[in-house]
Amino acid sequence: MTARLIADKDLQLIRRYDKRSEELQASLLDESGPAYVEAFLTVLRNVTKEETVQYILALLLQMLRTNPSRARLFHQLSGDSAVAHDPYTIFLRLLQRTDWFTQEKSCKLLTQIIQSRPNKGAPFVHMASSSSQASSSAAAAAGPGDPAEQAITNFVEWLCGQLRRPSNPTKAVPTAISALAVLLRDKPTRALFTQAGGVQLMGPLLRSCTGPTSSQLAYETCLCAWQLSFHKSALQALAASGGEAGAQSTAIAVVVAVPLCSNQLCMGSLGWAQL
Repeated sequence: MTARLIADKDLQLIRRYDKRSEELQASLLDESGPAYVEAFLTVLRNVTKEETVQYILALLLQMLRTNPSRARLFHQLSGDSAVAHDPYTIFLRLLQRTDWFTQEKSCKLLTQIIQSRPNKGAPFVHMASSSSQASSSAAAAAGPGDPAEQAITNFVEWLCGQLRRPSNPTKAVPTAISALAVLLRDKPTRALFTQAGGVQLMGPLLRSCTGPTSSQLAYETCLCAWQLSFHKSALQALAASGGEAGAQSTAIAVVVAVPLCSNQLCMGSLGWAQL
């Protein structure tokens, strides 16, 4: 890590956190969580050395695996720090790296950060303005737009790109589908995915999921299709694009997803109320 690129206070925070017990790390985050996140984001923004970037990404992913609610810390920066350490900008840039480790970890982190944003549920005003006048008026009446709209748009486009031309032959598609299975819980994201042409990729993808090794991918693809069925344009695209495959996708999605939804509704862990 190059000291001239990282302030002393950030280096001290990282050294205090790194290689500590989970209990101590949790205590440090409870005490000064935004400061630690800012230090990690500073490294990701200023350091280009692959090993350093990968190490910080692994630290952050472990932090969220231990406690997913820590993703809210990325939204608790304020003032100039919030602008300089915008997590959307930083992780979207990392998605453009050529090494798959960085892409995969950035994708997983960005998914959780987007899902924890404080303005979740706000309309996507730019998307509405490019569609019908009625949609635009409805979005305006709903209040201020989601500040993360452009970042989510760029992320959805990246995910669709991975489905079309995977950067990793075995891991890119499952990683993208896992992210979409989370992001498509939100109504505006379903519309974004539909506009990006992602719906047409569902049928062929499901048809390619054969054998026991593809069961998780098939399940998450079906879950995506099921969530998309709540969006009228996506449902029409599913029916038009897949033919027999589209019908198969819808049928399997209902069989596989509905029991899970019933369980998760009882547990309240997946936020299905947003459907």
